[in-house]
Amino acid sequence: MGVGDPYIPGKFKDLHGVDSGNFVNRPGSEFKDVGMFVGNIITVFSMSTGSYDFNTANLLDSRENVCYWVIWLMIIVMTNVVFLNFIIAEACASYESVSAELEAFILKERSALI
Repeated sequence: MGVGDPYIPGKFKDLHGVDSGNFVNRPGSEFKDVGMFVGNIITVFSMSTGSYDFNTANLLDSRENVCYWVIWLMIIVMTNVVFLNFIIAEACASYESVSAELEAFILKERSALI
């Protein structure tokens, strides 16, 4: 989509392009050594950990903005499904371990009462 690339025409190039003189302090300049592709992956990862910085959405046209939010929503939904699946698996494992030792615990308590 060209977000963060100062050479692709658009709002980002107008605000932070090479000719604007604001190239050093532009958004995404921290990814200049790894490239914008890896920088976008790192940005998505930081969003998935709770750091929501949506400043790049302001630099997109309407079609790209819709695509941006659809992809963001899909990532959030998939992350939540994986997380909830993990929680359910851990709850099932705990229930299995408790139910496996329940009969032995009941017999132990009965013997203590006698």
